[in-house]
Amino acid sequence: MDAYAHHPYYGHRTEKPATVSRSKKAVTMGNIGVLIKQINRLWGRKTRLWVTEYGYQTNPPDRLFGVSYRNQALYMKQAVAMARKTRRIDMFVWFLIRDEGRLSGWQSGVMTRRGARKPSYRTFQTFAR
Repeated sequence: MDAYAHHPYYGHRTEKPATVSRSKKAVTMGNIGVLIKQINRLWGRKTRLWVTEYGYQTNPPDRLFGVSYRNQALYMKQAVAMARKTRRIDMFVWFLIRDEGRLSGWQSGVMTRRGARKPSYRTFQTFAR
């Protein structure tokens, strides 16, 4: 196996990227080292780790699970910094670019469903190299 892909989403809107999940079964950015140890044990230290989905939903429109636009941008910056410091992570994909049209869908885009830019849009732009 060349790489292991994981989606280390937060479990509650009060969780920040560095928050360690209360669940012993969850691997978030806050306890990604637990997953790395398992990857090392099972497949070796050369197996790459990909974060193939990560994001914070925003309120609006998601009043239940969403964070403020400001916090989404801040958490994006923090999560990407954490991933860059973790040498094993060599891919990090933000989910989504644009919010889904259905409120029952996912609302973690850097743009609203109508295309308005959220503060995270600018944060996202700064990561391009």
